Amino acid sequence: MHKLVRQKSRLTEKCASFLFVSRIEFSFLLSLAWDRIREIFQPALDAARQRLVEIELEKLHAGRRDIVEKVYAQYKLTLSPLLWKNLPSVYNICKLGPFVPLIEADAGVTVAAADFEACMGLLPQLIAEAFGRTKSRLHQSVMEANHPIHAGVQSSVNFQELELATMVFRCGSCRSYVLGFESGVTDHDCSPGVGLSSYLRDLPIHDDFPYRFDFSAEGASAVTFVLEAAGLNPKSATVSELAEQDCAFRCLECTYDHAHSVRSAFSWLGMVSDLSV
Repeated sequence: MHKLVRQKSRLTEKCASFLFVSRIEFSFLLSLAWDRIREIFQPALDAARQRLVEIELEKLHAGRRDIVEKVYAQYKLTLSPLLWKNLPSVYNICKLGPFVPLIEADAGVTVAAADFEACMGLLPQLIAEAFGRTKSRLHQSVMEANHPIHAGVQSSVNFQELELATMVFRCGSCRSYVLGFESGVTDHDCSPGVGLSSYLRDLPIHDDFPYRFDFSAEGASAVTFVLEAAGLNPKSATVSELAEQDCAFRCLECTYDHAHSVRSAFSWLGMVSDLSV
């Protein structure tokens, strides 16, 4: 550096002081800028980080449900194939009490097939208890609805067992209608996805088994028309009696298909759905 530059003067001292102050102001302004940047982007960064954690946890849960699927398949082999159609899907098995804490255990907890195999011995009791709770709730909902078609028949066995054809329930998952408890609710299956290991979204866990059902007053009114058209007594006809009729119905209110010169034809359950819209 040239000696004249190194030489102290009022000008060089003033410049040095200015540079020092400018450096402090720059650091302060830079800090304010980063604070503002963090204020704007931190919520999005935190949300993205939380989502990554959730995705990893969902993958872990899906892997454990995959173990349940394999263990459940082995359990079915111990039963007569005639009983298989009455068994809940693996989707619903994953919602039963002992299985939920194992599936949702923290990532640091090791869960193996043997843990789920120990639960399989309790399966008949667990399924019976779960369906029992659902039946009690649905019976209460029918009583509270107090539909006119059920007046005077509450004491009948078929009413108590929820087997009257006018016992119409709607699934909260797929929104389809089912009739009766044994032939409708317990046989209904609308599992969201096949191959649980590849199904990353966590399954909805609720107290209802196998799905959320609610009594449908509109469905009960619709099935009353169907029963009368089939020549059955709406006050006493059961689901099995309606199914035995094996009738096809035509809706005169539906759009006429001019191309084929026919009107839409429905099964009895299809007719109930059409009238309930």
